[in-house]
Amino acid sequence: MEYNRAPRPDAFTQGCRDLLRTFTYEDVMAWLCYAAPMLFMIGPAAVMAHEPLTSILFHSAIGFSLSALIHRIGHALLTPLPKGPHAIYLSATRRLPLRLTLSQFVWLLEGLVALGLFCGLLSKRCWLAGGTDLLVAGWVLFLLGGGLFFLPVRLVKLWEMRHYPATSLVGPSDDVINRSLSCLPRLFK
Repeated sequence: MEYNRAPRPDAFTQGCRDLLRTFTYEDVMAWLCYAAPMLFMIGPAAVMAHEPLTSILFHSAIGFSLSALIHRIGHALLTPLPKGPHAIYLSATRRLPLRLTLSQFVWLLEGLVALGLFCGLLSKRCWLAGGTDLLVAGWVLFLLGGGLFFLPVRLVKLWEMRHYPATSLVGPSDDVINRSLSCLPRLFK
């Protein structure tokens, strides 16, 4: 007797599916905008810590790989959301003079978080170098980095209110989750 069933996913892939079923689109955007840049910054953090070249290359490869995987899965999970170019608001009445698609908006958010993290790394470097000028520069970089790091939270809230208010209530369907995780079985078999 021959069965025409799809292959059973491994435990890791099934665990990822179960986790993603609990996420709303708001959770996916937060996860995508913060996890990918934070993992990508593993390499620059190793550079700032003055680690040996082999360690820097190892950390950079791991950070880039995990960041790229999360980035790909996250963008695939967001495919059902409206894609048309939308105005991006900084406050309830102020908007940026550009219109971005959802993918471009997510790239902007990831860039802001990465830039905020980089400012934080540079501020630590300034503090460790010493001197009054570098101490002040370190604090300025730290405050700038904190503002850039948390700016995406506000931008996403304003985007949701204007363009897709259901993101905090609705999550990806099983079909979208299965398509977004299609790369995982090749990695772990």
